[in-house]
Amino acid sequence: MSERALRLLWALAVLAAFGHLAWRIAEGPRIGTDLLALVPHEESDADLAEARARVEMDFAGRLFFMVGHPDAATARRAAGEFAEALERSPLVREVRLRASDGMAEQLGTLYFPHRFALLAPNDRERLLAGAGEELRDRALAQIFGLGLVAGQGLLASDPFLLLPAYFQSMPAPAGEMRLIDGLLTREADGRTYILLIARAEGSAFALGDQTALVHRIGAIQQSLAQHHVGLSLHRAGALFHAEAGGRRGLQDAERIGLLSLIGAISLYLLVFRRLRQLLLSLLSVATGLGVALSVSFALFGELHVVAIMFGASLIGVSVDYAVHYFVSGLDESAGAPRERLRRILPGLSLGLATSLAGYLALLLTPLPGLHQVAAISSLGLIGAFLTVVLWLPVLDRAGQARPAPALLRRAHALWRLWHEPAQRLAGRALLLGIIAAALAGSPFLTASDDVRRLQSLDPALVEEEAEIRRLSGLGPGGAYFLVFGENGEQALARAEALEARIAPLEREGALDNLTSAADFLPSPARQAENRRLVRERLIARHLGEIEAATGLRTRLDDEGAAAPLALAAVADRNPLLASLLLDPDGRMQLALPGAVRDAARLRAATADLEGVRFVDPASDISGLFALYRERALWLVAIATFLIGLLLATRYGMTGALRVMAPPVLALLATQPILALFGHSLTFFSAMALLLVLAIGMDYALFSRETRPGHEAATMLAILVAGATTLLSFGLLGLSATLAVRSFGTTMLTGIILAILLAPLAGRWRR
Repeated sequence: MSERALRLLWALAVLAAFGHLAWRIAEGPRIGTDLLALVPHEESDADLAEARARVEMDFAGRLFFMVGHPDAATARRAAGEFAEALERSPLVREVRLRASDGMAEQLGTLYFPHRFALLAPNDRERLLAGAGEELRDRALAQIFGLGLVAGQGLLASDPFLLLPAYFQSMPAPAGEMRLIDGLLTREADGRTYILLIARAEGSAFALGDQTALVHRIGAIQQSLAQHHVGLSLHRAGALFHAEAGGRRGLQDAERIGLLSLIGAISLYLLVFRRLRQLLLSLLSVATGLGVALSVSFALFGELHVVAIMFGASLIGVSVDYAVHYFVSGLDESAGAPRERLRRILPGLSLGLATSLAGYLALLLTPLPGLHQVAAISSLGLIGAFLTVVLWLPVLDRAGQARPAPALLRRAHALWRLWHEPAQRLAGRALLLGIIAAALAGSPFLTASDDVRRLQSLDPALVEEEAEIRRLSGLGPGGAYFLVFGENGEQALARAEALEARIAPLEREGALDNLTSAADFLPSPARQAENRRLVRERLIARHLGEIEAATGLRTRLDDEGAAAPLALAAVADRNPLLASLLLDPDGRMQLALPGAVRDAARLRAATADLEGVRFVDPASDISGLFALYRERALWLVAIATFLIGLLLATRYGMTGALRVMAPPVLALLATQPILALFGHSLTFFSAMALLLVLAIGMDYALFSRETRPGHEAATMLAILVAGATTLLSFGLLGLSATLAVRSFGTTMLTGIILAILLAPLAGRWRR
């Protein structure tokens, strides 16, 4: 295919890409915001993976609101108005404010025939210990006490009042909240607070859905505040944190892209002093970025906000090819545009290959978010490269710009620092200084993989969430147990085993109360055992004493013949139990602890329980970050080896080692030097080292490829390219997202070292 046909084909491809990108933007691009989506769950058990996905999706969609007012009636009225406004929104699929009418009566009717199969934990322990007289004495005290609310009918059928005791032992619907007039209510700080729980429609981590819902809630809140002076409304939920993080991420991307663009424009005007070179360079950057985003949207459908931030940062790297092309014409013997391109094409091609090696290595990680980063970055570089190679020689018809001689002299000074005999002593001192700083920082080098440190949470949202927890008594959540069985009955039995194993840890303070399906219904085997205990150790021994003391004539049905109470029947009438069942038959169940204070003990204590798995997402994901950090470092080593083999085909083994020395030294020194300032090695900084190697290799390659007498222009090109890279990736160090900030800080330090050391790869001449 002729060069002209290639140019036309590339132009058509760019136009198609921009048309597709414009269409995606017009219809509203899907942008993900969940930082944890960058990390997969390594689960070999399909049921466990499915259960975790369901739980995490359910948790992500939950929204909690606390409506408060000094006047109780106003608080209830405002909570009702808020719930009605949310229900009218298509962005919310469920709102729970008031308990279902008649729910307590329905549960009572359902449980009553099985009252002797349902024992409160304390009642069961007393019967197992043979202390039935304690239940007799409690019943008599209640019958003759002032607090008796049971009627004659209940006493005749349940003389030991076992069913009321069982109801009282069930978990409260929400910690410190109490059910008053069907509303979860808390009186505190001179105000009445009403708890409302909702579920978001759509994805909790899709920025468009988040933004629309947050704006809708804000509008409702503002309207209520105008109608009810003194009203307070607190909110909590993963969606709010994700929306705030995504908004900050897009703001970061906009700011970084704008600063990179301004920086690149300023540098071009300073160096080339002509608008044409600037416009042509921007053309190469724009085509690369546009093609990258278009193809990436087509491949993934939804892009993560972190990947878009990297796309904004790509401006500083993709401009390098245009920089080297224009700098190649700074001397009088440069020749025509095609001749200049032919001369630098081997270096440009090798630079592209080494950069792609770094970016495409991200595809070897199992992290979906980094796959998007790899795609955007690689496609952007290829697009910019093709534009420079195919179109710049055709469009570059004006005479070459001449930078100020002072700029060339300053750029040449970096080359002379390493190559002129009179200045080699200073160069060696700089090299020894870098090595000494790295050695000094090595003892302080530590790894940090805690995902909680990598997430930047909005302080205002954290404060609101803490207030809801304080008022409601709800634990911070996060960790949970998954319980599996061949069927719902077996899962219930395993939940009972879990409760028994956890009880001592609750007393020792390792966690607050555990809530499982077994708190709302015993397993069939436990129901049968409870009936036996009641018949043999309570009715047979103490019923006559109750009748004699009270004069009651009891009417006890033959409970021994009753079928076990079914899990599905209770779940239909009890939404608290239903929320713990992950599938309709109860084969997969959830058990929720309150505040977890010692996750390691919980994990160890339940490790041998069949069908039980303790899940602590923060700890699990932190463990994955540690694993992938180690893999990332191995990836850096493998990429170094492969790049070395690639360079050896052109320079031989000795030449390849010389070219590789500057970027390898830069990546080895970067993290120890950062450790001197308190920075830890994270997974994201380990991945940044991979790009330090790839981008730093570009600078070393062009130092190696420079012609005698052209060193000043080459160093100017490297400095301009390095400056634009620092203005892009280095600016990630200003991101509000800690994971991105870790990446940016590493890139900033590594690229500076790579620029300073790049001339070491040049040919040595005496």
